[in-house]
Amino acid sequence: MPQNITDVDVFTDPIVAPADGDALDAASALVGLQGLSNRTRNIDSRFDADGQIILPVSKIFQRYRAALSCDDPGSWNQNNSGLPGAGNNLSSTVNGDKAWFDVTESIPRQSDVVRVSALVTPGIARTPANRMAIEMYVVDYGLATSPVVTATLLAAGDATATGHVSDDGTINAQWLTLDFTGTPMPGSDFDAWTVSVIAGNDAATNVDLIHAVLVEFQTDLLGND
Repeated sequence: MPQNITDVDVFTDPIVAPADGDALDAASALVGLQGLSNRTRNIDSRFDADGQIILPVSKIFQRYRAALSCDDPGSWNQNNSGLPGAGNNLSSTVNGDKAWFDVTESIPRQSDVVRVSALVTPGIARTPANRMAIEMYVVDYGLATSPVVTATLLAAGDATATGHVSDDGTINAQWLTLDFTGTPMPGSDFDAWTVSVIAGNDAATNVDLIHAVLVEFQTDLLGND
């Protein structure tokens, strides 16, 4: 009668096949079939229920967005040809104005957000309260049957109680970073993720630049979402 093979989650190597002179019976055939069955189980265990590859360890991935434009530029100019990095920046025209970037599509639902950054060049060295800054809002829209909009300002890393991380007080190109590595933020926790970059308090005269926004997330899955 047929018998079931009990597979084991191990990549059996090598696969053994019967040799000339071995008995022509089920036991001889099972030697090779057991190894193949084990390999099949081992390969299957590398995928989750949705068919995405499970990586051996969680890895950090990066997704950039060049500041050619943003979702709500406020009074920031796009592609100012008279400034460094022309064609790939936003330049400030109003003191303290915010440029908004929706980064929701950059965050897979099954990942954890570890850092969100903006590459900027301040127009002048400023005191702490007057510098460029980055902040992040997360939004929930409630249930389909009972929609409600709730926006929350996240504080992270060296952010102050207001959730801001400011520039370093120089005019060097630099990353402003919200760091969540201590407590990564699950991508599925919120419906939308938005980053705002804030101009300095005299940015109408000493023009600030935004070059790019970067989202870093970690996951042990490799898929399209």
